[in-house]
Amino acid sequence: MAITTSVNHSIGTLTLTFPEHGELVLHAERMSEALRQYAMMDRLTAKVVDCMAIERDKFPNRVVPEAVKFERASAMIKHLESGTDEWNPGRAANGSSYKYLLNRAWMEAFGAPIKPDVLKGLSARKIAAALAMPDIKPLIDKYEAEAVANVDVGALMEELMG
Repeated sequence: MAITTSVNHSIGTLTLTFPEHGELVLHAERMSEALRQYAMMDRLTAKVVDCMAIERDKFPNRVVPEAVKFERASAMIKHLESGTDEWNPGRAANGSSYKYLLNRAWMEAFGAPIKPDVLKGLSARKIAAALAMPDIKPLIDKYEAEAVANVDVGALMEELMG
């Protein structure tokens, strides 16, 4: 039987369960502030570095361009700083990148994120309407332009045409 781990974020504990020896519990509040800060920054570093891991086979000479790594790291940092409670960008979008973009634009326009329960409950029609709001649409257009700024459209067209 394997050793298991369990994290309880609400009370700040990490429990390790050893099948033959019982449980060990780490209580975050018992750690010094400096150690908690160090652990947080260590994990954030790993999160951003991990997001740059890409299959090398997709690139010439198996070398991932720095620009690709930069874009991935930039997107992760934006996600982590967006005010979301979700650790992974895919979950933040809840199946839709539009919710993520809306929340990102909302933060930029109004200085605070949309409350997670409100964002989660928005229908596709309400999201579409919010994306078209005068304060939001120019930001969405800007994000989309940034996302494709370095794409050679002619080469993409040839690739898509096969």
